[in-house]
Amino acid sequence: MRRLAGALAIIVLAVAGLFGLLAFFNSRDDSTTGGRTGAPAPGVAAPAAGGALLKGGNVVLAFSDPTFASRLKALAGSLGAPDTPELRAAGQAVVLRPDPKAGGVIARAYRHTLTVNTPADPRLQDFIERWLGRVASR
Repeated sequence: MRRLAGALAIIVLAVAGLFGLLAFFNSRDDSTTGGRTGAPAPGVAAPAAGGALLKGGNVVLAFSDPTFASRLKALAGSLGAPDTPELRAAGQAVVLRPDPKAGGVIARAYRHTLTVNTPADPRLQDFIERWLGRVASR
């Protein structure tokens, strides 16, 4: 009987350890890679479609020039809207997406789009301030 109890305790601990490892690795999983073969640059989302992001109130910035990433990230930070999981969930994030076909910067909010040549264009900040946080009416 004592042997059986010891064996059961070892099995229970092994199963609990397995579930703990699975939970740990699952929490580290980057599900936004969209099937790409490389991770996106820090602060830059993968180029998947963003319909749900837009309906939730987030603003998505697609940009063609890789040098725009740091300037767009700084703009989002200055507006208090960096791309974090918490702000995405709240509809308050500016999400960056590299897109070689963008031809500048394309800002998208739910049912609204603006195209500018550079991140320095003041219309870009105005667009973000106007549409950030505006959720789709349900």
